[in-house]
Amino acid sequence: MRTPLAILLTVMVATGCAGPAPDNDSIIRSDAEIKPAFARVSAEKGIGYAEAKVLTEAYFVVFMSGCGFAEGPTLKQGVWRSKARVGFAGDPLPGAIEVNAKTGAIGYQRCHAFPKRR
Repeated sequence: MRTPLAILLTVMVATGCAGPAPDNDSIIRSDAEIKPAFARVSAEKGIGYAEAKVLTEAYFVVFMSGCGFAEGPTLKQGVWRSKARVGFAGDPLPGAIEVNAKTGAIGYQRCHAFPKRR
């Protein structure tokens, strides 16, 4: 019984975190990918879906977890909201990463928040 369990654990570790994230080719997975992604973000005309996606994914990578992903954001009442999912099964965390659609201010409950730049 130990050998099959050891093999299963080895495969799980080798394949990494397997959350069912949409758009896998555009997801930010590391700190090194954040700077180039931020170069494409501008709040000059407000924050659109693509910018909100970059911001929420980067926020997740830096401040929340190394295993999981931020779902694609949805806009409601001037705020982009992205559910964070963690762990091998992609379990949802309570609340959402929130980005102000006008200013780009971003935060998550009881975590770091970044207001707009002046």
